Amino acid sequence: MSLLTPGEMNSYGGTGSFDTDTLQMAIDLSEFDVEHALGTFLTPTTVSEEYPWPLLTSQIMLTHNRVTSITSVTAKHSLNSECEWTEDTECGVILNSLQGIVRLVGCNLSLGDCGCASGLVPDRAVITYIAGFTDAEGLETTATGKALRMLITLRAREWLKILYAGDSWDGAYSIKSWRSMDYSEQRELAAKTFNPLGPGPFSEEAYRLIERLRPYRAVMLRSG
Repeated sequence: MSLLTPGEMNSYGGTGSFDTDTLQMAIDLSEFDVEHALGTFLTPTTVSEEYPWPLLTSQIMLTHNRVTSITSVTAKHSLNSECEWTEDTECGVILNSLQGIVRLVGCNLSLGDCGCASGLVPDRAVITYIAGFTDAEGLETTATGKALRMLITLRAREWLKILYAGDSWDGAYSIKSWRSMDYSEQRELAAKTFNPLGPGPFSEEAYRLIERLRPYRAVMLRSG
């Protein structure tokens, strides 16, 4: 679900006489980029991930940060174990919502032996959870909501340059030096540092907002 509509872009500096379909295309591509850079979704989104079981550590850092709830944990066996999959909504504990760190616990032994004979353990654990900025955080009346919409607009303007440039697009360059008499210039790539949003002045400005909104993710340490 888009956080920003084509009609709202002008409020955040996305001026221009572009048709609605092109604006929506740029917004969709921009939100795809922004979510990747932030490591989470712009709106609450349900996602599932598989992990080997038993775990080498007692904690898992999920792929996406800003985890708001765990929907279920499902134990999966190999095909030759002849056991049915079991699901337990009480087998996940969120230790750090912002960083997406959770702990799996065996409730009623459902992740301990999956109801199989001889105490077999499952091969995988599937975690289904909800991650992303909450509806309250994403409201346009909040500072976070405004920052997210500005992020989308800045990156969308870069996409609009590409979509409308066609064969004349030559990448994102800046002028390193120039002379006024008998005009000459020297050009170089604009981006000097790594930017997950790509090069370009709008993307560079957007990356400053990314740094403020993206949580620092600690290195997971093994625990007993």
